[in-house]
Amino acid sequence: MVKRDKFFDLTIISIFLFLLFIGSIVLSPSTLGAENFTDLTLADSLAIALENNRSLLATGQSLKSIESTVRIAESAKYPSLSISSNYLRLGGDMDQFDFELEASTMEDYFADIPEEWAEDLADFSNDIFSMLGEGFEQPDSVMQTELSLQQPLYTFGRISSGIAQAEAGYQAAEADYISNRQNLIHEVIINYNNVLLARELLNLQYDINEQLKGHLEVVEANLEAGMITELDRHEAKIALSEAEQEIIEARSNLNLAREGFRSLLGISRESDISLSKGEDQSFASLEKEVLSKAEDSELIDVADNPQLEALSYQQEVAESSLTMAEAERFPTITMMANYSWEDEGFGFSDSSWSLGVNVNFDIFTGGQRQAEIKQSEAEIKELEYNRQEAEDGLYIEANRALNALYDAKSQEELREEMILQAKKQLNLAELRYSEGVGTSTEVLDAHSGYSQARLTAKEARNSKVEALADLYLVLGEADKLVEEVQ
Repeated sequence: MVKRDKFFDLTIISIFLFLLFIGSIVLSPSTLGAENFTDLTLADSLAIALENNRSLLATGQSLKSIESTVRIAESAKYPSLSISSNYLRLGGDMDQFDFELEASTMEDYFADIPEEWAEDLADFSNDIFSMLGEGFEQPDSVMQTELSLQQPLYTFGRISSGIAQAEAGYQAAEADYISNRQNLIHEVIINYNNVLLARELLNLQYDINEQLKGHLEVVEANLEAGMITELDRHEAKIALSEAEQEIIEARSNLNLAREGFRSLLGISRESDISLSKGEDQSFASLEKEVLSKAEDSELIDVADNPQLEALSYQQEVAESSLTMAEAERFPTITMMANYSWEDEGFGFSDSSWSLGVNVNFDIFTGGQRQAEIKQSEAEIKELEYNRQEAEDGLYIEANRALNALYDAKSQEELREEMILQAKKQLNLAELRYSEGVGTSTEVLDAHSGYSQARLTAKEARNSKVEALADLYLVLGEADKLVEEVQ
């Protein structure tokens, strides 16, 4: 009995452990939608965003919805065929119409009529009214089925203009989708580099903190040796405290940059992300291509920008609306055909058909047609002005991005030399201070200059990538940025 109890206890424990193991798998973060995205490269980030970004997905669904309007517009060219059927059951106590004349009645109405004639006339009248009585008899039920066909014959351009309007509307929506896709590529690159910059700035703050700690140790050693005053240590501690505060701020900025980048990629909030260490996406070949074109004055060509394409298609939509408004001044001609069956039960004993042509023409609409025409003409002019303004704006933006690229490139080259000079000044200041010649303020100023030079160099590199991404976005060639990193 004791052995059975031990076996039973072991069985219970085994089942409990098994259920615990299964529960840990079911409730693990991976099954709750959480996933870790570690060491993401820019190519990985672009692929994830293009597949999961919620705004782009919504635009894609909107494009599919607009695509259906083209099919709806084209369906107006074809005949419409419909069938309707109804069944009516009748009830009540209505009797059949009953009428009967006697020969004597006819003799009373017609004096001096022979008896034989009176009987014949009564029989004839009874036959006639008997037939009429059958017509007044109420049936028990009625079953009716009708098949109808309508085919537009001529609409003076209404249908063709409607199709052209729907197609231009779809092309405008498609251009908007391409524009949103290119904007997403641009945003991913900018945000990716912002996360990298935030991470580098945090590491820079850690380096500054370590350097200031080392300086504080030198200060305290010099203070013990009686070479400096307490004021130097106070200044060193303040500088170290400020550096620690900068670390907290830099860490917060990095977390915010990661969170925004996560949302841009369409990754769930429970997921952790980290970028690849040491990746340098400077788009060197594209930079060389852009600068080469700029030297040959071939760069500024925004004809392929999807924003301008969308405006062009919107103009086509407005022009089709104008054609449709003008067509409303003319009649529509439609062929109509009907075939119907009718019976007292579920059958088709009696049938009839009809075929005709319908001409519909609005004689007077209170000036509505003319107002619609003027409205469409004004929309066309408005879109033309908007397109010209957008084109000018893109040219300005392209020149701004190109100038920013030149400036960032020169700043990057200049900052490298400034970092070397600032490093030399820092080393000299620390050496002078360790020998009791320099002051703590000189060392702290040298640290600040060196840190600022390193910070500016990193920002210049980031600005160069941003300017390059801006430029390719304006040119409508953001896909080249994706090809470059793949």
